Amino acid sequence: MYSRILLIDDDPIQNLINTKLIGKINVTDTLMVATNEKEAYDNYLKHKEHFPEVIFLDINMPVMDGWEFLEVLSEDHAGFKPRIFMLTSSVSPADVERSEKNNLIEGFITKPLSLEKIKFLLKESDPI
Repeated sequence: MYSRILLIDDDPIQNLINTKLIGKINVTDTLMVATNEKEAYDNYLKHKEHFPEVIFLDINMPVMDGWEFLEVLSEDHAGFKPRIFMLTSSVSPADVERSEKNNLIEGFITKPLSLEKIKFLLKESDPI
């Protein structure tokens, strides 16, 4: 069980669906949702008591894209190592390759998220 999971996606329908899916399998005490990376950073990552153990991160966002968010995260929180999964509609080989080369990213998942994907990803290893 994870104490906090953060879902970052600008699509409110995806957020609603993903919130319900994650809630169904009871893997977290607190599910936090942000509609862009700046909101996620300001509301959940500036304060250590809100640090999530898992982040599902969309790549294509309106304020700051997922790659920029990862740069800010690595600069500001070098000791902070959540499990980060890129959750995206992108099927670009360049995005897949870039995620494989980034040490912060644990996995690249194409939308839609499913119960099977969540169970596989979150129960694959013990919480941090």
